[in-house]
Amino acid sequence: MPVRIGGMASGLDIDKLVSDLMKAERMPLEKIKKTKTKTTWSMDLYREANSKLAALRTTVGGLRFSGDWKQTSATSSNDSYISVTTSSNANPATHSITVSQLATGATKSSTGAMTKQPPAPVTANTAPTTTTIDATNNQFDVTLNGVRKTITLDQNNYATTADLAQQIQTKINAAFGYNKITVSDSGGKISFNPVSVVVDGSTSYQPQLVLEATSPTNSGYSNLGFTGSRTAFKVDANSKLSDIASKFDTPLNISGSSYSFTINGQQITYNGDDSISTIMGKVNSSAAGVYMSYDETTDKVSFLTKETGGTAQVNISGDTGGLLASLKLDSQVITGQDAKVTIDGNTTYRSSNSFTIDGVTYNLKQPTGATPVTVSVSNDINGIVDKIKDFVSRYNETIEFMNKRTAEKRYRGFDPLTDDQKKDMKDADIKAWEEKAKSGLLKNDPTVERALSKLRELTGITSVTGIQEAYNSFAKIGITTMPYDAKNTQNSGKLVIDEKMLKEALSKDPDNVIAMFTNTPASSTDEKGKGIMRRVYDQLSSSIDDLVKRAGTVGGITNDINTDLGSVMKKMEEQISLFDVKLKKKEDFYYAKFSAMEKAIQKSNSTLGYLSRL
Repeated sequence: MPVRIGGMASGLDIDKLVSDLMKAERMPLEKIKKTKTKTTWSMDLYREANSKLAALRTTVGGLRFSGDWKQTSATSSNDSYISVTTSSNANPATHSITVSQLATGATKSSTGAMTKQPPAPVTANTAPTTTTIDATNNQFDVTLNGVRKTITLDQNNYATTADLAQQIQTKINAAFGYNKITVSDSGGKISFNPVSVVVDGSTSYQPQLVLEATSPTNSGYSNLGFTGSRTAFKVDANSKLSDIASKFDTPLNISGSSYSFTINGQQITYNGDDSISTIMGKVNSSAAGVYMSYDETTDKVSFLTKETGGTAQVNISGDTGGLLASLKLDSQVITGQDAKVTIDGNTTYRSSNSFTIDGVTYNLKQPTGATPVTVSVSNDINGIVDKIKDFVSRYNETIEFMNKRTAEKRYRGFDPLTDDQKKDMKDADIKAWEEKAKSGLLKNDPTVERALSKLRELTGITSVTGIQEAYNSFAKIGITTMPYDAKNTQNSGKLVIDEKMLKEALSKDPDNVIAMFTNTPASSTDEKGKGIMRRVYDQLSSSIDDLVKRAGTVGGITNDINTDLGSVMKKMEEQISLFDVKLKKKEDFYYAKFSAMEKAIQKSNSTLGYLSRL
């Protein structure tokens, strides 16, 4: 690289001179770069057109087979007994249905309340430690039928246990309501007793009552004389079996470390550290196919099969620890039942209340008695019309875009801007300039116009052979081309739907209308026998291939030599690279010449200085 001298001898601005000279040298390179930019823009526009055609092809792809069109809807004369839905393979028909019985699962429950009857009140283990209540011993928790509340007593010195019991009663009433829990002094000990509730005018049950400490820092629970983490009025499903063994009406005697019972062939193991809740979890997660639950209100456990039908059953046996007896469960095997349904005179049994026959799904809700329910299945005309409208909307959007691009005005003199030109312009001005520079790049483009022409031609087909003449073209079912308007050329070739005419055609002969769109001829070479959607799909695929060959795929590289414009881009990039090397050498050449000039002037000045001193 030559040494660059900045004009110290000549007084010239060498950098400015070289820069100006290089501007002229770069003019051919700037021309190539502008051409490259314009080619990039063209590729983007081709790919945009490709994207529009691909979106249309996706829509058409979902309409080229008859199965994609078939839509039906079903109605029930009484949804409160039977509701219905349909799939694409349902056939229009009317069915008469009676339901004699619903499918049920098998349910097995305790034969009676599990807790010892009559249950004793929850009485403290000892008398209160003190009747003086302060901030350290004034709280405990009460849970009644699952509702837990903290009871806070007034801080006071109560003279007797009876006075303290009355204070607790006042706070209990405020928390749960009057006559829910009675609190009394039982021989110097505080006693809690939930009030029995009458159900259906005759059966009564004792609500579940649990007493607990509020927190480790407040001794109100222990001060009242209670010990143990929980004191439950009934059997507590969350307590260890060993802790509640004596509360069962049929006492549970657990002495070993492991026991088991079998339900529907699945062995369930348990021990004294298990609770009713953990045993329920084991049953529910097993392969027994049942749900086990405990109802605190009725004080019973229940088993319900996960499936319905005559094969569903609850079969419990083989208990080695006596738990089943304590849960008041006997050895009787309970089975479910199938639904009994008569459809169009044919009686059938179903294991589920929801089943499908010939594309119609029936959901049984309750027996119909002797009066049948009528289910009507018909072609969903509105659904088919919506499919056609969606296609026409997507088609028109594509046609408008391609009309606009092929007829766009081309502005002469608006070439791509160079970086130097952009420096002196505002962003808005740059944007406006480039919009005009890009305009018209696809004007009269043969690839795009060919795709556009083929689409118009296919939707204007006069007939599809093999289809009934009354329905063998778009025009005959109410789909026509918009009249040409010289003022709005972007609408040229768009489709218009006469919805009334279309619905009439679908109502009279839906099969032939759909076949006009989707028909597959016996011979693959019979183009005239192909449905319009099949032909449009094939043509769109061909047009997309042409655009890909021209400019590549959306998101693809711009210099793909397998595409027409990509090959051009590759060559221009090579030219730019070579030109950059050439310009670098040219710039070095100019600097070398000016450097030589500076040295010559400097030598001349030195000689003149010497002569002037003689």
